[in-house]
Parts: sequence; structure tokens; C-alpha cells
Amino acid sequence: MPTLLERSAELSAKLERIANRQGNQERYNQLTPILNYLTGIAEKLSNNARSRGLFATNSVPVATVDVNLASAKLGKLKTKLENSPDKVAQGNEWANAKTALTELTRSIDDAMTASWEGFVDGNTPGIDLLQPYAGLGEFRQVFQRLQSWRNEAAVSKQTLPTEREDFTQVTQRKREMEAAIAKFGFIFESEECRNLLMRCASVEGFPLGELTDDQLKWLNEKGFAKSLRVKSI
Repeated sequence: MPTLLERSAELSAKLERIANRQGNQERYNQLTPILNYLTGIAEKLSNNARSRGLFATNSVPVATVDVNLASAKLGKLKTKLENSPDKVAQGNEWANAKTALTELTRSIDDAMTASWEGFVDGNTPGIDLLQPYAGLGEFRQVFQRLQSWRNEAAVSKQTLPTEREDFTQVTQRKREMEAAIAKFGFIFESEECRNLLMRCASVEGFPLGELTDDQLKWLNEKGFAKSLRVKSI
């Protein structure tokens, strides 16, 4: 049984042969829009097939899209083309086939877009927990780079992948982000220590009178003392 792509390409070829044989300009004009549309659909389905192949190669699942309706409509259009080629643009067969194909390509795009966005999101670590510490001198540049990577990820979601490298870039960026996040090892410290750092990183700073010897010792041991922002009162 021919695939939807094969059926669309076959119809395009038949229409082109018929259009080229027509001596009547009016009939030729009727067939040309159908031919152009089906040629475009065949090209789009071919591109989608290559894209789905990339998803499969990288083990990224894509939701199944039902092609039966569009295939059935193309079948009816093919029958009319064979039996009454001069009337193929008349009646409901062409209109119904066009509607079904348009909805099908939209569904395929939606399915692949959802899978691609899910893949990118799933491989982009969150950095919200690090935001309170972004003001610390030791980590300001690291956090800015993390934000840059997050922005890159957001942009990459807007375009479906066309090469295997597109997937590789996503996973490579994840590894680089995880390495950068690991530098914020203090997020695994106690809540008291995290609060201390957040207050040191704030605009107000940490009141000098509240800083204990143990806190200062911890800051020195972790290498945060030179980033400490305090206020005298």
C-alpha cells in the first residue's frame, strides 16, 4: 500500500502530465493550483519524514499522527483524476483533500514541535535557585553564562532540528550548564548558610554586628569572604 508521501507525489506527477497535455488554457489554469499545492505538500511531507528520522535516531519520541483521513481523501482525488481528469478541480474531492492535507501537516508540525520543546526543556537545567546568589562576586560571571545558555535554549526551541548536530548541541549545553552549576556547591549547605550568603549578596548587605566568628570562618573556608557585602549598622 503506497504511503501518503508516495500517493501525494504520484498525484503531482499525474497532474503535471495532464496539465502539459491540455490545449485548453482554462483547463490548464484549473489544474495548476492543485499541482502546485500537491507538489508543496509532497515536499513538506518529505522534509517531515527526514525530521522524524532524526528524532528516532536520537531516541526522542514523537506522538503518532493519524494519516488515514488524508490518505483516503487523496485516494478519492486520484480516482476522479483517472476517471474525469478535466473535472478534478470541480466538486468536493479536491476541497476535502486539501483540507485534510492542511490539517495533517499542521498536526505533524505540532507533534514534532512538542517533542522538540520537551527534549530541549528536559536537557536545560533550572537556575532559579541560584538567582539569590548571583550578586556574589565569585559567581556573577558564572550565573551570567548560565543565563546566556538558558536564552540559547529558548531560541533553539523555536526551530525544528534539521541536523543530528542540533540534538548534540542541546546535550552538550546541558553538560556545560551542569558543570557551571556544580560551582555553586553552597546550595547544598545548610539553610542557615544559604540565608547568610543571600543576605551578603543582597543590595542591603549583611549587618556587621550580626556576623559571628563561626559565620566568618565558614565564609573564609568556602572562599566567599572576598565577596562579602556588609554594612556597619
